[in-house]
Amino acid sequence: MVVEQGELTVHRSVGSQCETTNYTAGQAFIERPGEVDDVVNTGTTPYVLIVTFPRVPQGGSARIDVPDPGTCPGI
Repeated sequence: MVVEQGELTVHRSVGSQCETTNYTAGQAFIERPGEVDDVVNTGTTPYVLIVTFPRVPQGGSARIDVPDPGTCPGI
């Protein structure tokens, strides 16, 4: 994913820990299959992401809801 506009924070559940990373316009990050995360707008304007989801079947969804692992706020 590439942040085209704005600022965001990604809260990612890694085992029993919460990893928090901030991104601003021009930065990129990878969301790997099976990761549990929450993305929060931390700026004053809406963020815009450029996203590609490979291997998602036509008509399918890239989003898979899972139970809260209890490691990060908002997940």
